[in-house]
Formats: sequence, structure tokens, C-alpha cells
Amino acid sequence: MNSFWAGLLDQWAQTQPVKRTIDAICGFGLLVFPTECVVCGTVDASLCDRCSRDFRRGTVRPFRAEAEATSLPESEWSHRMADAGSFEPLPVVSAGVYSDVVAQVLLSYKNKGHTDLKPQLLAALAGALHHGVHDLSDRHALIHLISVPSRSSSYRRRGYDPVSLLLQHIDKRRLLPAGTVVSSPLTYTTRSALRQILPPILASGHQKGLGRRKRATNVGGTMRLKASCRAGIAGHVYVVVDDVLTTGSTIAEVTRALRDSGGLVAGAVVIAAATGTGGSEQNKANSQRTGGE
Repeated sequence: MNSFWAGLLDQWAQTQPVKRTIDAICGFGLLVFPTECVVCGTVDASLCDRCSRDFRRGTVRPFRAEAEATSLPESEWSHRMADAGSFEPLPVVSAGVYSDVVAQVLLSYKNKGHTDLKPQLLAALAGALHHGVHDLSDRHALIHLISVPSRSSSYRRRGYDPVSLLLQHIDKRRLLPAGTVVSSPLTYTTRSALRQILPPILASGHQKGLGRRKRATNVGGTMRLKASCRAGIAGHVYVVVDDVLTTGSTIAEVTRALRDSGGLVAGAVVIAAATGTGGSEQNKANSQRTGGE
């Protein structure tokens, strides 16, 4: 769907008459088709009170998660000091660890159509954003928050872009960190689009089950700037926003596309990380189900 019409439809859906109508329909639907908690199966709530508390506890303390994400690009500092021979990965702040309740909530929101879990995820992402850009706001006049774009096939299947939708609502509720704006200058290349329709033996557009090196190769060169945005990238500061961090290869591709046009990428923020503090090999394997990087 064209981004203009998608935004217009989203604004219409947020009007009070429409929201009251939707709430009434949902209430009736619960009587006919009871909803179960996506985590524990308790009836009448997509996320029961106990699991909601567990989710909040799991995302209330953002942490630095870049240590084990071996495909992340270099930080802006080492990127500009390459002659010094030092390397520091791009800093990534995560709201929580990708496991248990946090993983189930993300899976249900992203792959099972549970957009009713948006309030919990919105709060977690907003907290991580404030934590992640806190130090940067003193050094830069304006920071552009850019979500990793969804592939067109994923958008058609879901009907929404999971991370972009959260950012839009954070923006509308005026919960963005001071000195930040939401930007969307990237799209997938023609090469990436072809990967979605060619047989897997010729071009694989999916990353489930791929190793770290293959995952990095699979996303390399798949993103480009929108034609309307190419002239406005140089000199601007960006923070990449994604749902799940695994190897960091997708964040690396976004960073490449921005830096190639003169953009400055200061770091990234994710809702959950399968690496870093509290991460495990099992968490990394689970994260592949969401397509997170």
C-alpha cells in the first residue's frame, strides 16, 4: 500500500468514533470467540495480567547488546578513525533479551497478527529509545530514527510494517526522545525483490536457518535510498530501529546504505536481543523465526 494512503488510513483508525466502534466489535468478538493469552493461554486477553507484568519486567532495563553480534558494522568513531587500526562495533541498545515472554509477544505481534499487543511493545521500544539516544542528544542537534523496512512480500502478508507501526504511534503520542524525528528514506532494491520470486536455488530471500556468514551475505546490497531522499542524507545523524538483534547483518546493511550517501549512523535500538547480556545459543536460534537480525 502507498505510504500516503497507509498513513491516512492509520489516522482515520485513531479517531474516537472509529476506536469506540472497534472496541465494541472486539468486545462482542470476545464473547463469541474468546481470546487466549499468547504466552500462557489464559482466556479473554491476548496478554494476561501476569504475563504482561513479566513482559514489563523483561524490558524495563535496557542494556548494550552489541558484544556478540559479529556482523555489526563499525561504530562511527572507528569508521572515521580507520587508520588507527581500532575497531568498535556499532552500539546497540536493547529493551530486553529475546527469550520466554518477550520472544512470544514479539512472535505473536510480528507473525500472528496480534497488533493488539502494540501498547506493551510500544512502551518497551520507547523506553529503549530514550535510553539509547540519551548520550547522543547532547552531541547532535537532531537525530533521525529510521526503522528497518519490511520487504514488500512481508508487508502484503501481514498488512503492516511491525517496527514502523510502533515508531509511528510513539511519534503520534509524543513519546519520542527530545531532539529526534522519525524518517523512512530506505527501500529494498530490485535485486532484493527478485529474490522473493526466484527459486531458492537461484536466490534466497529468507534467512531462517542460515549461518552468520550466509545471513550477512544474503542481505548485502539489498537496500537503497528512495529517489526522493537521496539529496537529504549527507550530514544527518541516524539511529537504526529494529525488532530483534541476532547477528547484526540487517543493521549493517542499513548502515551501509546511509553511510554511502554521507549519513552518520550513531547506533541502533532494538526491542529484544538474542545476543549480549543474558543471550544464549537457543535464543539466537529462536530469533530466526521473527526474521530479526
